Formats: sequence, structure tokens, C-alpha cells
Amino acid sequence: MVILLAGVLSGCTYEDPDAAPSFTATSSQPEPTSLTCPERDRGDCLGPLDPGTYSTTSFEPPLTYTVQEGWANGEDLPGNMLLNRLDDLQGGVWGGSYIGVYQNVRAPELCREYPEPGIGTSSKELTEWYRTVPGLEILREAPASVGGLSGIALDFRVSDEWRSACPIGGVIHAVPVIIGGGVSYLHHVVGAPIEMRLFLLDWKGGNVAVEVTAVSGQHSLTDYLGEAGAEEVIGSFRFRP
Repeated sequence: MVILLAGVLSGCTYEDPDAAPSFTATSSQPEPTSLTCPERDRGDCLGPLDPGTYSTTSFEPPLTYTVQEGWANGEDLPGNMLLNRLDDLQGGVWGGSYIGVYQNVRAPELCREYPEPGIGTSSKELTEWYRTVPGLEILREAPASVGGLSGIALDFRVSDEWRSACPIGGVIHAVPVIIGGGVSYLHHVVGAPIEMRLFLLDWKGGNVAVEVTAVSGQHSLTDYLGEAGAEEVIGSFRFRP
């Protein structure tokens, strides 16, 4: 099982060998300097983009978006869509800053790479679960609307001092926050170097999640949304039925 994390952690295992199988973790964000699209693992992605308005080909629900200079489309799959700035390299332990859009994400278990049993997929049900997650700080929670879909926006962080009961690879203290629901394919975490805004939007009895991840050393979440233009890009989103 290949796990897609917000960062790149090679050949890691959970501390408890009975808790989860070994895995190799790779970033869901391709290296911008070597981005080739379309490609099988990235679907119908477009690669580096000229300023303008674009529409997804594979992602459901179909999405139209507008970007300024310096953005790239790194994935366009039925359940995953990715946008990142070419200047934000996606290497290192925690990857880089990006905007991800996913169909029907689930709540992940803390120490295994599986959905948490019994947790629903609506914005309300997932938000209620996030309030119970050890180590996860919710800095902001508010109603939200993106591209014609409505739900809840949450800002997450994890303290430098927090220690997981099952650190990834025995050393990475991170909190899993979303896992793919079948069509979407990902497993994303938040650790101290990451700030995340997660829009949970209700859609057809499930959800569409819009993840905005800012990695320290590149941007604060505030700067990524504002000066770097991520908020403007998300404001251009239009989901089609």
C-alpha cells in the first residue's frame, strides 16, 4: 500500500509493528522541475500553467479554476486534484505548500492506515471527530462556501511539544487528518512544520475536501493564502453538478 502524505517519508514504519504494515510514503505533490503531464499516476494533469481559466478532465465533481503566473496542475484524477506554485519545491521530509482537492475523504485512524470505523463523511460529522483527535489543535472553525458547495472550514496545527503514541518511523510526531475514501487516494498528516486549512464541503451524501497546506520555510498559512495567491485561486473554484 502506497501512502500519500503531506510530506515525504521514505521506508517508514509505525512504532508498533502490529498497528500497521510497513510502507513507503511518497508525496502527492510532484517535483515541479520534473513535472510531466499528462501521466498515468497523475491522470490528465496539465503541468505548468499559463495565467488563465482551466477545467478538470477526470476529477469529480468537475471543477473550473483560474490561476495567475507561476502555478502548476500536478494531478487530475477521479478523486484527486492538485495545484501548487512552481516556486514551492515539493521535496524534503514535509513536502511543499499546495492546494489539494479530494472526493469523499474519510477520518483516518491514528496508528493505522485505514479509515476510522463509525465516523461519517459529512462536514458536521468529520468536524465533530476532529475535536476529539489527540494532538490536533483547531485554531479556527467557521461555516464556509467554495465553488457552489457549502460546509465547514477548519485551521489545524500541531504543537512542537506534542508526542504521538505511534510516531511515523519512530521519530515523526504527526497527526493523520484525512485518508482517501476509495475514489480519492491519499493519507495526509499535520506536524509542527505544517499549517493547514481544510474546507469540508458537503456533496452527494459525502464530501469534497479542499486542503490548503503551508509548509514552514516556504509560507505561513496566512501568507500562502494571501500574498502567494492561494485564497484567490480557491475563490475562483466552480464545481459543476
